[in-house]
Amino acid sequence: MTTIAKHCDFLCRQTGAVAYKLLPAKKLFALGVGHVRRKGMEPGSKSDELADAIDTNIVELSEVEWRVLVELKREFAPEEIRDGL
Repeated sequence: MTTIAKHCDFLCRQTGAVAYKLLPAKKLFALGVGHVRRKGMEPGSKSDELADAIDTNIVELSEVEWRVLVELKREFAPEEIRDGL
């Protein structure tokens, strides 16, 4: 069983869901909305150009890379955000 399936099984148990369907991302589109925004584009603005499709890839991360990623993805307390890190 894949790690993603194990995670989904866990979420089912936590939420009471009876089934799920894995739909892995095949492409990433920087549309100017949500958390992926085209560089230099203001929130809420619209471009006349079509977004570029970016292929997704599975990569292997080292232990150090995983530790860095986990820290970057976690919620920071307000007092942790300051100049001179």
